[in-house]
Amino acid sequence: MAINFPDSPQVNDEFTVDSRIWAWDGSVWRIVTASLGPTGPVGPTGAVGPTGPTGPTGATGADSTVAGPTGPTGATGADSTVVGPTGPTGADSIVPGPTGPTGATGADSIVPGPTGPTGATGDTGPTGATGATGAAGTFSSAQTIVSKSANYSLVSGDAGSLITNSGAITITVEGLSVGQQVDFIQANAAQITFVAGSGVTLYSKESKLKTAAQWSPAGVKCIATNTYALVGDLGS
Repeated sequence: MAINFPDSPQVNDEFTVDSRIWAWDGSVWRIVTASLGPTGPVGPTGAVGPTGPTGPTGATGADSTVAGPTGPTGATGADSTVVGPTGPTGADSIVPGPTGPTGATGADSIVPGPTGPTGATGDTGPTGATGATGAAGTFSSAQTIVSKSANYSLVSGDAGSLITNSGAITITVEGLSVGQQVDFIQANAAQITFVAGSGVTLYSKESKLKTAAQWSPAGVKCIATNTYALVGDLGS
């Protein structure tokens, strides 16, 4: 059977075919073993042979990228943008003529005429006489008696009246002028309760604000603007 050994082998190169090993001794391929046995121990490394001499450096090839000589610079072309000389300044066609004289000022047509004399002030008429003072009211005048069955807010027209109740009611104290008053009587077992209206100050003894019992009297008096006093038989 022909064996195709490798081309250009190096000394001690090995080549194996069917468990047979050849080694190149520099001249021929010599068979080393016909079959593979167990691998033996690695032998000691042989001494390194001397390095052969360095071969000569080859000649440098021709440089194909060497630039040729630079050609001469061409002549500069004629300048087609050269500006010609500036012509003379033309005559000024908008020179203004001389200014004419100022005209005379016209007559003033809005001059006011002379101011007329001030009219005399009229006399003030005499002050009328003060009317007579009306007679003072007395307790001999009968009070208007009104019975209330629901909560109620006082108004100026209630001044001088007597209000009774037919059940538990709440009276909002407001609406009277300074010096006016309204009287109350608890006419049954249900009490009358008094509360201050908006912006009103309401004073009472021990801050009690209810009639005490059936037939207990009470009175609301306006003693100053938005200030009232609650007096009478008051309880809790």
